[in-house]
Amino acid sequence: MEKEKKTILEEIAPELQYVQNGDYRIPNIIDSSSKKVKKLNHWGHQYAEYFRGILKGGPYDFALMEGVLNQRCYEVGERAEEMYQSIYRRMCQEEKIEEIKKTDYRRAVALLEKIQSEATEVVLQEVVYDNDLDWLPEA
Repeated sequence: MEKEKKTILEEIAPELQYVQNGDYRIPNIIDSSSKKVKKLNHWGHQYAEYFRGILKGGPYDFALMEGVLNQRCYEVGERAEEMYQSIYRRMCQEEKIEEIKKTDYRRAVALLEKIQSEATEVVLQEVVYDNDLDWLPEA
């Protein structure tokens, strides 16, 4: 009986599991114990793009492979969305948008666009473009 020949991957990482797909054995490199990745909102994607820009190469790739990048982007996205909604509601109340809508709809639309723009700028500066990198794993 002939001994099955081990691949280089099997020698390096014997704990690696394989999945049979037709005639091929494909390494199962997805950790089944990892948490299910939640879908990112607009702010989470903005943060991911910004983060990719400030940390090109190594740190970005390492955070992605360690699985901490997606979780961080999700947390930043949730925090940014809460802040945006809060600012937007407060500014709409301050400008009395509901009352203006009844008398001058065009002015109300212009004010809403201004409020959206200002709220977006505040959230981007305070949450998304925050340079706190303490959450990065040590390489």
